[in-house]
This record gives sequence, structure tokens and C-alpha cells, in this order.
Amino acid sequence: MPRPLLAFVASVAFLAYALGYFTSFKNLPPNSVIVSAHDTAVDLWLHWKNDLGLAPTRLLVPAARPERDLRRTSDPARAAPGYRFIAALTPKRDSLAGALLLDQSGRELHYWPIDYGKLAPGGLSPSNVYLHGTMPLPDGSLIVVFDNGDLMARLGPCGEALWVNRGQFHHALGLSDDGTAWAWEYQERTTADGEKVNKEMIVQVELASGRRLRQISLEDDIVDGQALHGRFAILSQESAEKVAYCCDHFHPNDVKPLPPALAPAFPMFRPGDLLISLRSLNMIAVIDPGTAQVKWSQIGPWHRQHDPDFMPDGTISVLNNNMGLGASQIVVVDPKTGGVRIAFDGATRDNFYTWRRGRHQWLPNGNIMIAETEKGRAIEVDPTGEIVWQYNNVFDEARNGVVSEALGLPSDFFAEGALSCAPSKADPAPTAAVPGRKRVLATELSPSPTQ
Repeated sequence: MPRPLLAFVASVAFLAYALGYFTSFKNLPPNSVIVSAHDTAVDLWLHWKNDLGLAPTRLLVPAARPERDLRRTSDPARAAPGYRFIAALTPKRDSLAGALLLDQSGRELHYWPIDYGKLAPGGLSPSNVYLHGTMPLPDGSLIVVFDNGDLMARLGPCGEALWVNRGQFHHALGLSDDGTAWAWEYQERTTADGEKVNKEMIVQVELASGRRLRQISLEDDIVDGQALHGRFAILSQESAEKVAYCCDHFHPNDVKPLPPALAPAFPMFRPGDLLISLRSLNMIAVIDPGTAQVKWSQIGPWHRQHDPDFMPDGTISVLNNNMGLGASQIVVVDPKTGGVRIAFDGATRDNFYTWRRGRHQWLPNGNIMIAETEKGRAIEVDPTGEIVWQYNNVFDEARNGVVSEALGLPSDFFAEGALSCAPSKADPAPTAAVPGRKRVLATELSPSPTQ
């Protein structure tokens, strides 16, 4: 190749590289389009079986070990008494996702089919949404939320819809003692100059009807309203005109109200104050739902955390995913001092690791129930860290289906007769049918102003 032509080609290549580097560094067009196209191509390659209906690969994870047992109680004397409630992938049942009620030995007592396809006809395939928030109620019903879906619903004991509330609800749910639930919802809003933007909203919903009662905007009411950009707008881009957020700048994944019974242990808070988790900021915080005031917040030492819980002793327990670091933890923080201790360390005990997602619950006897989502199992550990009960959601020789929720429930949690249901294909035992229930749709309700 002649030297002038070679120099020209080299110059064009260098300029193309420099332009690509600059647009990538500044996240300027067409960088976002190229990145999106690349990610889409990789996703299609990895999950073509899922999208052709051959296997739910988006909801399958590597098992902790190939020689796993489906269910095992290692030490019945140390396992907490009562039921185990598991929400998970259930592809060999009536529905791709569902919830199971097990006794201490792992024997199945009840199954709830949770069929997104029936709740959202014409919407995404159930294999392309993730059953996340799943909370049982004493009457045998469930409140459910799907990541990547567009609804919250209350289901009866047979999986029938009692109400469906349309909206991009996501992640976990928090139940209140006043017959309401709190959840995160992604809402599209139009600014004064006509620009369409997406806002993260904390929404309170009436359990009886699904009706929205009030909502708080994370961006407008908390960050902008209180000028907290220095703490909450860490993932923002360079801009002289406005605060321009980058990437997945908050990733809220939990909201829980402070129960009145625990309020005396938290004198700095009031009953009903909301404990929230913002994964992208490694932050948990407590806000006043009436004023949106941030009463307390702390960043780390947890990394990409989930599921903070108020504890009876005035501390807050957190599932520290430790994304990318190979082992997860359950840590406890004292909001009065900021001090943190490790209650359960996956690095030293059976390699507990869920790099994303996951749930945990402290049980009355001091054990901890954990949904290890990214290994498709639920484990119960005692105060020494020993696994005393576990459930593996086996799909095949090497993979488990995701487990999104694992709860220990007292044996008197459900009202008498609450779980009566017509038999399903996987439950041949004859049971009485549930009396007819009226389905209430909340899809026409418009959000109420923030209160």
C-alpha cells in the first residue's frame, strides 16, 4: 500500500478511535445507541431458548453444588418451628412462577400459581418478568409485584386475581399494620417544557382494593425538594444546565414502614417512617412519609445491598450482596452510631453468595432465613452460622430456578380454612373449593398527589 494511502487509513482509524473514545467517555450519541444494540445482541444470543419458549433461561441460575438435595433439614431441633413460605420459579407446575407453603420437614402443604400471563394478557411472556415482591396475608391471599412487569396484584389462595393495579411496580413490598402496603413504582412524567422523564415513586396502596393512597417522588420530593444532590446525585453527569443523571442512578429495591411495636427502639424515628434501599448508591435511609424528610441515611460498608429491616433492638439488618466480591453477608448497623457488625458471613459458611437480588428474615429463635436468589435456594442458618434447613429449587442437573422470597411463618399465621382450594395438577389431594370472589380492577385509578 502506498505510504500516502497508508497514512490516510491510519489517520481515519485513529480519528474513529478517538471519536469513539470521546463519545463513550462523555456518553454522547451515538454511544448509547451502540451500547444498547450490543447489549441487546448479547442478550438475544444468551437467551434465545427463553424467547422461543424452550427453557426459562432468564430465570435459571447455577446451583450451589450439583449433588444438592431438594429439601433437607439438617437439624430439626435447631430449625425454627412453623411454616416455610417460598416464592420461586415453578416451571413444572400450573404456572411458571408460584409460591409454596412447606412444613419444617419440607413437605408441601399448599401451592399458589402466580401466572403473569393471566394477570397481563397480551403483555410480556412470564419468562421475561421476574416475580419479586411476594407477601402472604393471613386470609390466604398474596400481594405480588414483578420486575420488568407492569402491575401489582392481590391473588387468592387458588392464584385467582382479586385486584390488579396497573403500573411499573418493582422490587420488594413493605406491609403496614394499617391495611396498606408500600412499593416502588416507575412513572413517566412530563416536565413543564414538555420533556418526558421517568421518576421513581414510593407509593402507598390499600390492600383491600389496590387503590393508590399517596406517593412520594424520590427525585422531586426528596432529592430536589431538600437539596440533597450532594448525597443522592452521586451518579450524575457533567452538565452546566441541569443535574443529568447517569446510568441506573438510584436502583431503589425496598421500602418498609417502621411498625408501631418496634418504634420505642428507634427514638429518632416515628411509627410509619419508611426504610428505603438505593442499591446504586450503596445507601439505606429512613424518610418521613408525610414530609419526605430524610431522617437518617448511611452509605456502606455494604455493597449493592438489598432488604434492610428494622430490628427489635434498635438496629437495622441488611443483606449485603457484595456484588462482584464472591460472598454475601448479613450485616447489622446501629443507626445511632453507624457501627456495623457481620451477623452471617458467606465467605466462611457454605459460600453464601447472591450477587444481586435476595431476601432475608430474622426468625424468633435467632435463626436467619435467606433467599439466595442467584443460587436458587433458601437456607436457614442458626446463630453459629450453621445451615439447619434448606430448599433447592432444582431445575436440572446443574441449574436451579430462582428463589425470590423465603419466609418463616408461625403455624397459626393463616386463618382456619384460608388455604382451601380446588386441586391442581400437582396437588391431587381433594380440598374444598373457595367461595366465589369478586375481582376488582384498580387499573382506572389515577395517582393521588403526594401528601
